[in-house]
Amino acid sequence: MNSEIDVTVIIINYNSFELLHNCLETIKEKTKDISIQVIVADNSSTEGNVEQVTGHFKFVEVIKNAKNLGFAKANNLAARKAKGKYLLLLNNDTLLLENSIKYLADYVQELSGDFIVGCKLLNKDGSDQNSALKFPNLFRHFSATFFLDKIFFRSEFFSKKYLYLNKKNKPINVDSIFGAFIFIPKTTFDKIKGFDERFFFYYEDIDLCYRLNEIGGKVIYNPKTTIIHIGGSSASKNLLFEMKNKMISRIQYAQKHFKGFYQISFFVVEYCGLAIRFLTTLILGIILFNKQYLLKSYYSLRLLFIYPKNLFG
Repeated sequence: MNSEIDVTVIIINYNSFELLHNCLETIKEKTKDISIQVIVADNSSTEGNVEQVTGHFKFVEVIKNAKNLGFAKANNLAARKAKGKYLLLLNNDTLLLENSIKYLADYVQELSGDFIVGCKLLNKDGSDQNSALKFPNLFRHFSATFFLDKIFFRSEFFSKKYLYLNKKNKPINVDSIFGAFIFIPKTTFDKIKGFDERFFFYYEDIDLCYRLNEIGGKVIYNPKTTIIHIGGSSASKNLLFEMKNKMISRIQYAQKHFKGFYQISFFVVEYCGLAIRFLTTLILGIILFNKQYLLKSYYSLRLLFIYPKNLFG
């Protein structure tokens, strides 16, 4: 490593202080023999003060945004303050299990050109979690909407989620990795102009990988180093927020990358899926007297009447 700071770790936080503390604790404990800069960007949390957490970690720099800027914009702003040769865009609901930052900083010395590297993600209980996926397309969207990816969940043909779980334990090129852990050269991040800030939450990671692919870069899934991704971030605390923003970002991705009849077909499948989920969760909620299913049914009905403005021209 030639630069004074090898890796800048960027963590976005919103009302998830315990998760953030645990994440920073593992960075402090596991990261050795490499110089890092750690930036925590707080998206105007309303349930506490981020400095009550970061104050325990002298190595952390804090950016306090005046409002919730979303994942993409907050990362881009933090990246402008980055001093490292590489960026690690890390979710606050992750836990390092080993010296992953050092391992990847050494590993990428073998690579040339523009690239993104992701690691293997585990659930809290140690089971495998989806770590890489194919780019969205109409068939995969249809499979997910009509539960084919659940019925044939181990099929590489139907399931976008389990495509890489049974691969050998070696680095492979993939379409996209999940945004919980993105290792990328700062020069590459700047070249593709960072995340597209028109995505507020969700799909900005897939879009980033897609744009890297367009300029001839590669996305690498490297399962030789592993972290825990809890998946208990602030989004999952608010079911409507999660459902709404996933739906909006899915449609925005199609608005940006698909055209004509193909795009329209994608939208038709999306809204058919909402109608199906409204009915199935309503029936399950009534039969099982389950409040969560009834909430999902109600929210699915609300989302049927939402169509996000096309920001992509």
